[in-house]
Amino acid sequence: RCVGSLQLWLRVSGVQATFDPEKDLWPLPYRQGRVELRVILHEVLFSMASTATEAVAAVELSMPVERLHRCRLPSPQYSDVRPLGPRGVRAGVSFEWRCSFPLTVLLPSSQKNLVISIFEPKNWQLLGTAEFLVDGVLSQVAETSGRQDLDNIPVFTRNNAGVCGSLSLTVRAVPWNLAQDFPLQAGREPSAVPCFEN
Repeated sequence: RCVGSLQLWLRVSGVQATFDPEKDLWPLPYRQGRVELRVILHEVLFSMASTATEAVAAVELSMPVERLHRCRLPSPQYSDVRPLGPRGVRAGVSFEWRCSFPLTVLLPSSQKNLVISIFEPKNWQLLGTAEFLVDGVLSQVAETSGRQDLDNIPVFTRNNAGVCGSLSLTVRAVPWNLAQDFPLQAGREPSAVPCFEN
């Protein structure tokens, strides 16, 4: 099955040339699969002072391999606006916000990052960004869902100049058929309450 084309220039000099054995350029050793990635962003704790009083989170996926192969990529998802609560000399945000990403992915999974950016909603000033590699979670998708509960993921300042805090989240990869039987809507967890430590 033809899936593309290739153009190249080849110059053979007067000296004797040797060529490598024929290599397959396509298909690559990937298989395509459907999966739903479910994320709950629990809370963000900042270790640096800020004048912001509210925050909103943007959750998205960086999928360079799928982008290269023209797979459909999911759009970013946004939380509601949440207050920054004081926590000693630090500020904390309790999000408890769930996102659902229906995905067409290339497996085995490679270079897929969950990117979470925290903004001040009045002027969309970036407060911090965190990334988490989700290849391990996606590789666990089988009859049951793969899941990871994560704490203390570092949040970096703009331009990755330094660490300005941490966040906690839950990531779950759900097989496509199971996700269709048990759909999940994005939104705030019904029983969510602030969970800042004393």
